[in-house]
Parts: sequence; C-alpha cells; structure tokens
Amino acid sequence: MAERLDEYSVRAPSGCLEWQRSTNLQGYGHLKVHGRLRLAHRARWELVNGPIPDGLFVLHHCDNPPCNEIAHLWLGTKTDNMADKVRRRRLRNGRTLMLNDETVLAIRRDWAAGGVTQPALAERYGTSRAVVGMLVSGHTYRHLL
Repeated sequence: MAERLDEYSVRAPSGCLEWQRSTNLQGYGHLKVHGRLRLAHRARWELVNGPIPDGLFVLHHCDNPPCNEIAHLWLGTKTDNMADKVRRRRLRNGRTLMLNDETVLAIRRDWAAGGVTQPALAERYGTSRAVVGMLVSGHTYRHLL
C-alpha cells in the first residue's frame, strides 16, 4: 500500500501530495487494499499513525480532498468536521452553502473553456474544490445543465 500511495501521488505547488488515480464524487482519492476500497488520505494516516480510533475522522488542514500529505491531515470528531465545513464556507447553519445560478454557470463555463484547475476555480469563486467537482460533473445544480 505504501508503494502505491507514493507512486500515484504528486507534490503540488501548494505542498499537497495529491492522489492521481481514481477519486470518489467528492474528490477523495481511493485505492483497493486487501480487496477493500479505502480512501487514500485515511490509508496514509493509518500507514503513518496506526488505526483511526472509532468515531474519529481524518480531516484536511488544506481542504483539498485528493491530498494525502500527512502534515495536512488531522484527526477530529464529527463536530470538528462540521465546524471546519462552516469555517470554510461549505456549510452554513447545517446546510450546504448555496451558490447562485449565475456563479454556477460561470464555474461551468470556465471549466469547459479549459486551462484551469478545480482548486483554482474554487479559490476564484470562494467555494471548495469538492463543490466545484460536483458542479462540473453535473451532480449538483442539474436544473442548469
């Protein structure tokens, strides 16, 4: 597993160690370990620190789902995870931060034009890379497709 994590991860200018293989709909890298699908950042955490205690999540300081750089990861509770989402403007009062239709169309237009990464779009429009991924894949705001 360690070899695959290293082989399929690339250092980004941000310092993130980004998973380059398959990802889930939220943008988290995943790989098979002993026949079981595992999230790359959780696999990296366990490789370095051992098992994740029950009830805890592996969270990202960098807010970059494909990142599995151990220095960017931390353990937290569900409450920590929700507070982190609110702080990063991905949740507001327990609900997903809503974008207006004009912004959604602009994000999709910029993505279709090419030459820009999803993290760059997220920064440009004040949202997360995961939200941008869901928008450009058509998983959210389907009424604007």
